[in-house]
Amino acid sequence: MESPVLAILKLGTGNGQVQGARGICHRAAHGLSCDDSEHYSMKWDGEWHITYEVFRDLGIAFAAVLILIYALVVEWFQSL
Repeated sequence: MESPVLAILKLGTGNGQVQGARGICHRAAHGLSCDDSEHYSMKWDGEWHITYEVFRDLGIAFAAVLILIYALVVEWFQSL
């Protein structure tokens, strides 16, 4: 596999099948911290976390710019 995202997605399908102590299945957290101390959990960090944050922030910025461009075009032409 060339991309870490592909490996994470492939591993993510089998996470519910792995059982820890007392037969509790663990969960994977993508981008958020694991707050539940009652269950085992796995947090993907490092390169995946940085990639997730960058694309999330760029997506929000892109949506904001599209709205700004739409407002400017409507203001310029005085019509929807």
